[in-house]
Amino acid sequence: MQKIIACDLGNTNLKAALMAKDYGGWRVEDFWRHTPEDAVPVLAAQARLTQASVVLMTVRTDETAGELVKGFTDFGVPVTLLEMAHASQVPMNVDRSTVGLDRICNVLAAASHTDDGYGAIVVDVGTAVTVDVLSPDGRFLGGAIAPSPQVAMYGLFHKAPRLSAFTPKMPEGPAVPVTTAAALGVGQFIGGAGAISRIIRYMVESLDFKAHVIGTGGGMVSLLDLVPEIETYVPHLTLEGIAVLAESANLLK
Repeated sequence: MQKIIACDLGNTNLKAALMAKDYGGWRVEDFWRHTPEDAVPVLAAQARLTQASVVLMTVRTDETAGELVKGFTDFGVPVTLLEMAHASQVPMNVDRSTVGLDRICNVLAAASHTDDGYGAIVVDVGTAVTVDVLSPDGRFLGGAIAPSPQVAMYGLFHKAPRLSAFTPKMPEGPAVPVTTAAALGVGQFIGGAGAISRIIRYMVESLDFKAHVIGTGGGMVSLLDLVPEIETYVPHLTLEGIAVLAESANLLK
């Protein structure tokens, strides 16, 4: 059975999964989340234990990815770093010179979570919110990018520092907030979810085909009950997409 360790280097953490390929496609056997500094020894040991290839994807522009590759190499574990050239065969309408590989990985993985004749709308909530569209024939049509509710709140705290003394509180039910924490909670969670819902509806209105709406990303978990348009939540969709892209580009041993 073919196995890889797919690694997604984000702005804060590195998420990784041991992925195995079977008749149903790629599936997650194990999952880890580490800071980049702590990830290499753990994942290198897992790669040797499982004899899995290591594939790294990042949208960061600093030197962290190169440092990770060197760290794995020092442990005797080769790493493949995904680049835009590896997605050259992926049909898309978007500008390849500006789109992030994470968005490409998301739509590639979404294809296995949709029914025949359907496209997909992928909603990923992390540092940013991305809402991307895959056509029924597998073309990446484009999408939208917005700040996540949490990042938007950080921006507010930067401009209005006195509010940073309060932690936004998830509303327990419809009620007019009477505390600053509750007021911020309605803004972050209800307002953030409302913005995501409106973007999804905008995308649906723009399409001439039916599409499943798939949610992913750690920030999506707290919003699932607030965004009724989400039909399916796939927690490790980006990692699945890393495996799909690596396989399609013939990068796996």
